[in-house]
Amino acid sequence: DGYSYKKKISYYSNGQIRSDIDFEKYKEVFGTFYDKEGSLIGNFDYEENEGTLYEFFYGADEVKKKETWKNGKNIRLLRYEDVYVSRGQEKDYVLVEDINISDEAKIYNREGELLSSLKFREGKPFEGTFFDYKERTKYTYKDGLKNGLYEKYDYGERVLESGQYNMDLREGKFTYYDNYGKVSSYIHYAKDKREGEAAYFDAKGSTIAKMVYKNDEPYQGKQVVSTYNDKKIEVYEQGKLISSLVEKKTGDFYTVHKEDGLQNVIVYYPSSKNKKYEFVLRNNSLDGTVDRYDTKGAKMHSATFSNGSFIKGEIWMAPIYDYNKNLEKIRCVKTKDSMEVEVESKTNGIVFKALEKTQLGLESQINKLNLGLNYINYKDLYWVVV
Repeated sequence: DGYSYKKKISYYSNGQIRSDIDFEKYKEVFGTFYDKEGSLIGNFDYEENEGTLYEFFYGADEVKKKETWKNGKNIRLLRYEDVYVSRGQEKDYVLVEDINISDEAKIYNREGELLSSLKFREGKPFEGTFFDYKERTKYTYKDGLKNGLYEKYDYGERVLESGQYNMDLREGKFTYYDNYGKVSSYIHYAKDKREGEAAYFDAKGSTIAKMVYKNDEPYQGKQVVSTYNDKKIEVYEQGKLISSLVEKKTGDFYTVHKEDGLQNVIVYYPSSKNKKYEFVLRNNSLDGTVDRYDTKGAKMHSATFSNGSFIKGEIWMAPIYDYNKNLEKIRCVKTKDSMEVEVESKTNGIVFKALEKTQLGLESQINKLNLGLNYINYKDLYWVVV
């Protein structure tokens, strides 16, 4: 029973107690900490966030972090990192964060070099620079506000972003870099809002898009929106989204955005100008004709939809409820008075087939099979190259 866990005691290498922590319902409630000679060095109330809290390096006697809390607020921090000495296995323990909100904060790198120094006033940043290890950012403070250079770094201390703050607000040109130190984009700001010109570049430094922003919104030109997996290029004219191109591994998505909310979508085969699918979305639901093509550009089949509902024609889907991950696709053909469905596995060909005569006003029995045919999302279409 995990709820019976009441106490955890850890020891120094010399056998002295290092920490004695009480638990309730498997959560820390109170901790007592000692030095290697057995003297008390701190107590911490985990429920009230009050006292002095210690954390030690795994498998070592040295302190990794010491925090002092008062009235639920962390007012003092000393944090260390372990580094190997020369090429041997011996470790040294270096101070990297020394923060005292009643005085100043000094941040060091693993070589002991000072990265930033910041003075506090009334517990808040006031004058100097502060490097945040967690966010990898460095801000300049003056008169209690962010004023001056801002930079963000990768873990190799290479600059990823740089710009200027004025009175806590982004101001002027902000430049963004790729992992190789090359400029990937820049954006201009006015009082923390995107304003004016922005440009985006490829890995070779060539311009791939330019955009003019007004009041923090895209107004005229192209902008690049990157996610973890995809890159999207959007085209705006006088503040209206006209088209977008999303580069995906499964093929590029090209969308023309209409004023009535309709989206005409063409999906291309990977590394090809031949289209794989062409369809219309209304409020992100399939609406109208869905056409599928082979790799040579010949139409394979068509289907008609209304607000995500399959009306007639032929459609291929990826299995939605495939708990064994063994199904390949679902093929469905529908007319005004019949419905046919085939389910194909990855190894055994067609494993299920049904044909039904449908009647107006009566629910289809095939739709009750939990195949996901009642509402078909465009993301559920069968994307594999045939």
